[in-house]
Amino acid sequence: MRLAEKSTRRLTLDALFLAIALIFSYIESIFPLTAFIPLPAFKLGIANVVIMLAVWCVSVGDAALISLVRVVVMGLLFGNPVSIWFSMGGAAF
Repeated sequence: MRLAEKSTRRLTLDALFLAIALIFSYIESIFPLTAFIPLPAFKLGIANVVIMLAVWCVSVGDAALISLVRVVVMGLLFGNPVSIWFSMGGAAF
């Protein structure tokens, strides 16, 4: 495979993983778990499954970038600046 084909494949996989992670994050934000588990800001972290799959398929650096972009986009769309920082803490661990 040529270098251009590898970078195109990598960029495509990164975009695919980011899109799937955003979809899972959105689905998770629709169904709040506070009715079942009375802890504030508690989430299952279903989108992190996609990040772990990205670590396995692409690389750790790409997965970290995907996670960072997912947290920022979801925070800007459905949260506030404070939720972005809390989500980054959850995504880091």
